[in-house]
Amino acid sequence: MPISDRSAFLMPTMDKYKDVTIKPWPQYNVEGGIYFQREGGAGFELPINFGWQRDIVDKLTKGEVIEFSFLSSEQLNFLDELDRLGLLRNRSEDYASIPDRYKSNIAFFEAFSNLESPASTFHETLKTKKVVLLGVGGIGSTVAMQLCGLGIGSITLVDKDDVELKNLSRQFLYREADVGLSKLEVASRELKNIDGTIIVNTVECYVEDVSTLRSIITGADLVISVIDSPDNILNIVNEACIFERIDFIAGGTRITSGVYMSVQPGVTACFECSRRGLSFPKPSIDFPVANRVIAPATGMLGSLIVWEALKYLLNISPPATAGRLTEVYFLTGEIKITDSWIIHDDCPICKEAQEQIEKTYPADERRVEIISHVVFEEMGEYFVGSPVADNHIILNETGLILLDVLKSGKTFSQAELTILRKTGEYVDVEDFVEKLRDAGFLEQKQIQTSQRLYNAIPKKLALFLFKSRIWWLYALSALACLYIWWRLPFLLPDAQDLTGWRQTEWLILASFIMSRVQITVHELAHFVAARAVSVPGRFRISRRLFFVVYETDVSSIWLVPKRDRYATFMAGIAVDFVVLLIALLIRYMHFEGHLSKSLDSLASLYILILVNGLVFQALVFLRTDLYAVLVNFFNCRNLYQTNILSITLFCKKMFKIRPTIEELRRSANFHSQDLKALRFFTPIYILGIVLFIWFNTKVTLPATFVFAERAFRDIGLALSGENASLITIVSNLIIVSQLAIQIIIFSFVTIRSILRFFVARKASGLEVTSVHNTNSR
Repeated sequence: MPISDRSAFLMPTMDKYKDVTIKPWPQYNVEGGIYFQREGGAGFELPINFGWQRDIVDKLTKGEVIEFSFLSSEQLNFLDELDRLGLLRNRSEDYASIPDRYKSNIAFFEAFSNLESPASTFHETLKTKKVVLLGVGGIGSTVAMQLCGLGIGSITLVDKDDVELKNLSRQFLYREADVGLSKLEVASRELKNIDGTIIVNTVECYVEDVSTLRSIITGADLVISVIDSPDNILNIVNEACIFERIDFIAGGTRITSGVYMSVQPGVTACFECSRRGLSFPKPSIDFPVANRVIAPATGMLGSLIVWEALKYLLNISPPATAGRLTEVYFLTGEIKITDSWIIHDDCPICKEAQEQIEKTYPADERRVEIISHVVFEEMGEYFVGSPVADNHIILNETGLILLDVLKSGKTFSQAELTILRKTGEYVDVEDFVEKLRDAGFLEQKQIQTSQRLYNAIPKKLALFLFKSRIWWLYALSALACLYIWWRLPFLLPDAQDLTGWRQTEWLILASFIMSRVQITVHELAHFVAARAVSVPGRFRISRRLFFVVYETDVSSIWLVPKRDRYATFMAGIAVDFVVLLIALLIRYMHFEGHLSKSLDSLASLYILILVNGLVFQALVFLRTDLYAVLVNFFNCRNLYQTNILSITLFCKKMFKIRPTIEELRRSANFHSQDLKALRFFTPIYILGIVLFIWFNTKVTLPATFVFAERAFRDIGLALSGENASLITIVSNLIIVSQLAIQIIIFSFVTIRSILRFFVARKASGLEVTSVHNTNSR
């Protein structure tokens, strides 16, 4: 694309960020990013992967103007992410036109704003809203005053009572001089004294039937009911609001507690749905407003109701009480949901509203294709995938339902509505889908070859090999190998065994073929063992650190009984020991003079490869076969991450490095089964590393030096003309290049770990960024 065309394409985005700054929220430098303490919500960590990302954040924090002519599309995408997180605000946004009385409100709304919806738009939206308030008594007077303070556009008050002297202890709209006057007359006057711009309407009547209430609430955006009469008032409000498609909140107080709930017609369960729900046959919802209630109780409940009203009016957060009975305990300050119910398709009150909502719910064509997955339940949690593999997640019941809804082909918005109706919970479908994508559940991969191979394996053969007394043979083979190692150590691999190969290219070819044979036999053992318990499997190639590994995916193994899983996990190691014993016997027969030197050379090379593979199994932190056995034995949830984080926290504590907030949060959520397994896993983890280092020092590195020495020797001879065959040159160049790549990768991983260590140590001493002066750091 020509530069001029590209500039025109990016111009709308550039204009959006011409005059922006980062909101004055507290910033903490942490390992790998910046932690922002959001005002009005939970904090979050912004990952910083490149230096230019930190430069942009620093400039915006200082209030500097960014030169857009030098920004790339990646940098503009980063700015889009900052705006999505709500970190940006327009520097030129002028609140001078906003009356002083609302400026504190605007400052609050800034916590929920972005560039497209600045804080002032929340205030402007409130000025267009109409609320009907049923009752201006103890709770109602608090609600009315707070709505006025927020700058609501219009409020309609419905009541029939007069002011009494006993009201003055908790209804602060009224004064002694108002005793005997109509509550509506006094409330209207006092609310206009609070804010003269608010439209206050009054309806002096008792709400006794649905038709009367419908005529009052028509055109309203929200209804708040805090009256206790007649006895069926909640049924009347529910039916009237459902027919008018108006959200409503209802609440009342007892002596030392209060209750409130809300309904979003057609989206969440209505009050009538609760009568048909399984939670209870008849809702135990009653809102008595007795004279024994004191001002702190009515004030607290009224404030909570206004908080919920803000969510409905401004959509700053999903309603917390939709289809839920929420109880407030004034003495302890505890707030909890005491009952909930789901929407019912046959509800005579809201069925029509449900159908209407399905037609008018926000359109959305986003769908995802979810791969076939295994789901199994253990101890109240649902595992999707295998807990020993990279691609597994743990879900609660709501998450499992959402997974099935998305798999059925519903769009994001349809899935959100479905979950809301089925469970009464609001879910972030986009965030859920991102987690599925990270876990690898959104890519459909069909491996037909593996399926044909699986079907070709006779079930009787699989049962004979891995579900019978033949396991005694595997155990005896392992013991025999250990015995030979103890009594005849010269039969075990040694770097000098490689010197028996005269031509390097033949050594390379034999090493390549044998290593692939060893891997194939090992994985085929898992494959056949899975067939013995009727669990399908498939081959795949993946990477662990800088190692390329072959794997057999047997995720469905977690659906079989726990005891039957061990054979599949240990099958590869069992077969390795049998083959190792055969190779050792071949070497012993050569030692006795019964076999040729060439067979001995092949056997010694295969032993080297086999033992290297068995030692590799000791690296349980790479989620090897032994790791799967441990996870199965201890019923672990995420043993790998728990162990890594435990070691990280231990090292940081030892070197006096402050852990990140995310690390502390994750450590607080360790599962008890994982902590129990750590007592055994950590020693195995350390011993595995020690064994791996010892074996590599004694065998692998010397063997590598033999390869390298012979490769450089042959290359030198080829260049001097003594041995200039093309095969010799190419094979030895391959050896040198592979060794160089392994050294570079290993060095890169090591240096990166060291740099992260020192960066974390330095970051742990940094102070919080100033929240009042955007020009200071």
